[in-house]
Amino acid sequence: MLEHLAHAQGWEVRTARSAGEALRTASVFHPQAVLIAVDAPQELWVALARRLRADLAGAAYLVGLSPSQPHTVHAAFPGAFDLVMYEPMQPSDLEPVREGASLRMPELVFGP
Repeated sequence: MLEHLAHAQGWEVRTARSAGEALRTASVFHPQAVLIAVDAPQELWVALARRLRADLAGAAYLVGLSPSQPHTVHAAFPGAFDLVMYEPMQPSDLEPVREGASLRMPELVFGP
């Protein structure tokens, strides 16, 4: 659903189904923003965010998508994500990502 919302707003999207696939996709695609579903175990997805930040030299805006309590993820793992938010359900929910990343030609990788 999230991929369809982004496409509807004109975003160029690549989807990864695993942490390894997200790393490989980002290294080729060089996205401006990366959205990562932060499910249990949270530490795995935080490690992915930190690796992406290092691999992309801070060029991508990293967003953690939390099914509940985004503020607790942000507080528990400071610096891992630029933004932590609930999973977007409608196109306007993606606006904070566009604004935060100052995207002109939005490009995303959706992580696992």
